[in-house]
Amino acid sequence: GRSAFRGSEVTRTQETLAAQMASEQPRKREPNWSLFAPLLYAPLLPLLRISLNGRVPARTRDAVFVSAALTALAHAGYVMSRDSTMGASSTR
Repeated sequence: GRSAFRGSEVTRTQETLAAQMASEQPRKREPNWSLFAPLLYAPLLPLLRISLNGRVPARTRDAVFVSAALTALAHAGYVMSRDSTMGASSTR
């Protein structure tokens, strides 16, 4: 059978794609700093417990630990809510 594309159509498509790629300016790549937060929170949580143990009352130590953990979870929720690949049906 005959191909669904004719030679001239393929050439025009290739030229169009090449023109689009040439017109796009290369974007400066920068890290997504909000995704580095787990690298901060992962060692911070156990270090909080260890460093505050015996120096402050247990109730205060636990309150600091829980507030840090809730802050980390809130940040994770924020990052996931802004991520379009998470499957939420948003119209952004």
